[in-house]
Amino acid sequence: MHYELNQQGLSKLDALLNVGKVPTYLLAAVPDLARQVRINKALKQGLISLPLDDRVRCANILDHIGDPTGVEHLVYNALVNHPKLNYRQLESKGWPGTVFRVADKLTALQVNLLIDDMVEYQVFHGRTLAFVNPEWVVPNMLKLLKHANPVLQHFAAYVLAFHGYADGVEQLKNWANSSPFPYSPLEAMLQLPGNEWTAYLHSFIAPEHPIYQNERYQGYALKEIFPMITQQLTIKKKSSTAEQLAYIYELYGRTLSEVEVYTGCADGTRAMRQVEPPVMVIKKSTYPSLYFAQELFLALKHHELQQHLAGQQRLAVKQLFERAGLVFENLLDAAVFNDFISGMNPMRSLHRTGFLDRDSNLFLNIPIKIYYDTDDYLNSATDWIVNPLKHRSPAFTMKYL
Repeated sequence: MHYELNQQGLSKLDALLNVGKVPTYLLAAVPDLARQVRINKALKQGLISLPLDDRVRCANILDHIGDPTGVEHLVYNALVNHPKLNYRQLESKGWPGTVFRVADKLTALQVNLLIDDMVEYQVFHGRTLAFVNPEWVVPNMLKLLKHANPVLQHFAAYVLAFHGYADGVEQLKNWANSSPFPYSPLEAMLQLPGNEWTAYLHSFIAPEHPIYQNERYQGYALKEIFPMITQQLTIKKKSSTAEQLAYIYELYGRTLSEVEVYTGCADGTRAMRQVEPPVMVIKKSTYPSLYFAQELFLALKHHELQQHLAGQQRLAVKQLFERAGLVFENLLDAAVFNDFISGMNPMRSLHRTGFLDRDSNLFLNIPIKIYYDTDDYLNSATDWIVNPLKHRSPAFTMKYL
C-alpha cells in the first residue's frame, strides 16, 4: 500500500490538529502517519479528550504501530471507571468490548485490572480473560468458583474452561440451564477437554429446547447457538484434516462466477466482471447465521487447518484477480469483497481510499489517495483465518444473561 497526501492535505491535517480534532478514520487507514511526532502526540491527547469510539480508534492505531499506550488505553476503556478520566462508562455503548482482540498482549497488571473490575461490578470480562496468560488468571478464577455470588462463579467457570479446566462445569451447566440465551456457558463448555459433555451440549440443539421457544431470544438462538454447537461438534468428529477442510468449505465456501467492482468514478459507479472459470473462496459468514467463521477457527485452535485454509484462500483470491482482470486501481476499497476480504478488526483490514465522493466526510475533507496492491488484498483475505482473535466479532454475548 502507498498513499498520496499533497501539501494541501498536510495543511488541512495541521489545521485539524490545531483545533484538537484527530482524523481517526484516516489514521486507521494510513497508520504510518501516526509515527510522526505531532500526530502521535495528538493521538495520545485524544485518548483522554475524545468520545469513546474515537478514543478506542486512537488506542487501536497506537497499538498497531507498536506503542504500548494503545493496549493500556484499550484496557482503560473497558473498565467501569476509566482511571485517567475519572469517568463512569456504564452509559457508553460498547465500552466492555474494547480490549478482547488484544487479549494476548495484556500484562499481568492489566489482567488484574480486569479481574478487579469483574469482581467489583460483575462486568463480564470473560471473553478477554479467556485468552490472557493462564498463569495470571487461573489461580484467581479457581478462587472465584467458591465466591458467594453465583454470577462470579459463572464468569470464573467460563474463563477456566477456555484455559482447559473443567473445575467449573457444574457452574456452567447451572448458568446454561437458567439463562434465556446461554451462548456464553455453552461456548465455554465446547472448550472443555474430552467428550463427556457432548450429550449435554446436544440437548441444546433439539428443536423443542426452551431457548428456541423464547420469543425474545429465539432468533438469536437459531442464528448463533445452534450453528456454534452443531459446527464445532461436527468438525471434531471428522477423523482427518481433509474431512475438516471439506466441511468448512461446505459451510463457508462461496463460488464466484462474477464480481462487482468500482469503475474508478468518484460517484461510486460499479460494473460487473466475469470470473472464468469460477473460483471458490472462504467467506466470514453464512447469513442468516451470525456465527462467524473466525469464531469457529478461534474455538478449534487447529493451527495446521487454519494455515492450510489460508493458503487455499490466498490462491483463490489471486486467481479471482487474474481471471476477472482486476487491479488495485479498479478495486479501490474493501467494500467490494467485504464478506471474505476484510475481517472485523479495523486495524487489520482494508479501508476506503479517498477515490470516492463518499470518502470525503470520513477523512474530514483531507484530500488523500490510498493505493492498495494485490498483496494487501491477499493479506486481508487471510489474516482473519490465521489470526482469528484479532478479528473476533462484537458480541451480543457481552451482556450476562
